[in-house]
Amino acid sequence: MPETRNKIKNDVIKQIRLLLGDGMIDIELDPEHYDLALDIALGKIRQRSENSVEEDFYAIELKEDVDEYSLPQEIIEVRQIWNRSFGNGITSGIDMDPFELAYANSYFFMNNNISKI
Repeated sequence: MPETRNKIKNDVIKQIRLLLGDGMIDIELDPEHYDLALDIALGKIRQRSENSVEEDFYAIELKEDVDEYSLPQEIIEVRQIWNRSFGNGITSGIDMDPFELAYANSYFFMNNNISKI
């Protein structure tokens, strides 16, 4: 098994060298550089692989006069933030995004030219 891993590692390093143009130009990388590149690539693959990450929604209850919130340790990446309701909750709130509303207001006020006759 270790021989197979070593052969695969050597094949990947050979591919990296060829993609960088080895043979046509001088490449001055030490084996440590290739090992580091492989370690970083494997770390990213393990982090983003289907079995290692669970994609889910996380709701934060906002509190008055609190500016900073902390996420749990198991949350690695935040892809999108939604702020979708005003009012006392989903059933009684108005479904709007305050950022979109601010843009719409500035757009309408900017284009509202009233000319005097």
